[in-house]
This record gives sequence, structure tokens and C-alpha cells, in this order.
Amino acid sequence: MIGVTTFGDVKFKDMLDTSVGQLLSLDYAPIVYDLGGLGYGRQFKTTAEEFEDDSVKNCGRFTFKPRIAIDVLQGYPDINKFICMDADCIMMERVDEVFEEKGWDVAITVRPLWEAKQWSGKEKIMRGYLNSGVVFFRKTLGADFFLTKWLNETIKHGQDQIGLAYASNIMDHHNQCGEIINVDGVKIKLLPTTIYNYYYFNKPKEDWKQAKIFHFKHGMRKAYSEVFSK
Repeated sequence: MIGVTTFGDVKFKDMLDTSVGQLLSLDYAPIVYDLGGLGYGRQFKTTAEEFEDDSVKNCGRFTFKPRIAIDVLQGYPDINKFICMDADCIMMERVDEVFEEKGWDVAITVRPLWEAKQWSGKEKIMRGYLNSGVVFFRKTLGADFFLTKWLNETIKHGQDQIGLAYASNIMDHHNQCGEIINVDGVKIKLLPTTIYNYYYFNKPKEDWKQAKIFHFKHGMRKAYSEVFSK
């Protein structure tokens, strides 16, 4: 059974309500974590420190993200495959084809090569290689090991997306999108953000049609209103 995990507090209630509705319409099992005042889902305790900016401007630490994924992996026996999506991510189409390919433990979404060329230093690691808003998991020992590594790297580097970059060593594999790489014995599938974590809303709307998961991340909230106008 495939589960889809999402999480947020009351500030994201509108988006989460939409996201859960979409998941139900696609016949997926939503696993919702309430980070404060949401009013439904599994209560999950966070600290103010996890939201503090300890690394890159406008980005919190978000150590709760790998912690939630660990909770799903260990706490839902009926779920053997799952996807973790940020509160501002909304699935538009089913993504079963990702799990149909065998031989991987974790699948991450990798940015196009041109994005890395826009940044340097720590900003490049944060914004150039991947986006942590959507991550796919199988319930394997490899995924369990990887999640502990992601959490530790997030704590070490002060931000979950930088932690994911180091845990996956994506800096050495950025040009291998579409492939399965082996990092410390963990098999990691590299998926394109342009399909499975789409936030390129400054492009023509015709381009949006290729996306299966939209990510209305910071700076792209206006597109949410365009797509889900009421």
C-alpha cells in the first residue's frame, strides 16, 4: 500500500485541505501530521528551534521532516511505500510508475543542471542540486539507514535540504538524473523536479502540464490561487 505523508500547522490549513482532497480523489492514503493548530491528523511535537533560520536566509532548519519520515517508516505497518510532501506540495496525478521500477530504497527530486549554475558555495548546495519538498521511500533497511543519515546531516548542517544533499551526495551525481545511484549501500533513484516537484510557475502554463506534483514554494504562492481558484 502506498501512503502519502504531508504535514503543517494552521498557517498551511488551506493548502493541506486541498492536498488531502487531491490525494483522496487519486485514491491514495493521506497520512497527515499536525504540527500545530491544524485540527486533524497525527499530533507531532516540534520545537521553535526547528523553524529557526540556522543556515540560509528564509529557510528554517526543518529537522522535523526526516523525523516525520522515520515515524512513518517505523509506525505504519500497512504502508510499505510512501511519499513525503511539504505542506505546499499538491499531487495532480498518480505517480505509481515511480514505484513500479524496482531496485531503489529512496527517490529524490533533482533540479535541472542549469539551476546549479546560478549559485555558488553553500547556496549552491542548498538551491542548486535538489529540492527536499518531495521524497519517495520504500520500507527497506536502506531507507531506514538513509533517514538516520539525513537527520544527522540536517542537524550537522542546520537545514533539511542541505542535509539531504549531503546524505545523498548529490553534488557528485547531479548529471545522473533518471538513474539509480549507490551511496553507502543505499540505492537512490534520481527523479526530475520538472515532473515530480514542479515549482517553475514562471514558465508558460503549457509547460506546467508535464508536472504530476506541484510545489507552491515560497515565492510561488500566487500560482496556487491560479490553479485552485475558488
